Amino acid sequence: MQPINFISNYYGEKYGFYFAYLAFYTAMLVPIAIIGLIFFILQMYNYWSVIDGNIKGVDRSLDWEWNYIYAIIVSLWATLVVEGWKRTQARIGNKWLMRDFKDATTELSTYKCSHGIDKDLKSPWKYKWINWYGRKILVGVPVTLFFLSLVFATQIGTRKIALSYKALGKEELKQALPFSQVFKIWPALANTSAMIIFEFIYKRIAVQLVKYENPRTDEDFEKSLSLKISMF
Repeated sequence: MQPINFISNYYGEKYGFYFAYLAFYTAMLVPIAIIGLIFFILQMYNYWSVIDGNIKGVDRSLDWEWNYIYAIIVSLWATLVVEGWKRTQARIGNKWLMRDFKDATTELSTYKCSHGIDKDLKSPWKYKWINWYGRKILVGVPVTLFFLSLVFATQIGTRKIALSYKALGKEELKQALPFSQVFKIWPALANTSAMIIFEFIYKRIAVQLVKYENPRTDEDFEKSLSLKISMF
């Protein structure tokens, strides 16, 4: 069992809930995995028995009538996982004395939109006047690809320089590099330094790119930021 309470106290409730969900989901995978293993063994037994028996008119593929039953079991299991996590989340939140916590779908204060009132329903509505998809495609993707190209160019450049020095003889190498021992480790140091610098710069640019896309909720903000960082 993971020390969820310690994680919550040190990193915050958000990360505590994350690890609590991982523990809950992993535990829920055990029963469905056992059931799936049983169905797999029966399925393979049926498959090989048909082949060995040379039964005519019988489909020898892995598709058989019990697959539908397993599909129904998986559907029920998925429902139990969702409802079970809701109860577990509420229990953990009550244990941590969390009340009226901010939902991930809460609208950001920086969200830019147009306001109006529906004439028929007499209810307020909001229209997002910024084309976030266009900004993501025309600005976010090129910037990410640019930083990726910098990383590849750095790796290719250091590799080519290292190969050019390897082609030199020992005497020529000593003349070209006074500290020839450094030559053995400098490509790795150069790549590592470049990755650290590029990552430091890109993370800060990624935050500004997400803000430029005008996300509506915290969830949209985190999804877009996570996607950009994972791409890099």
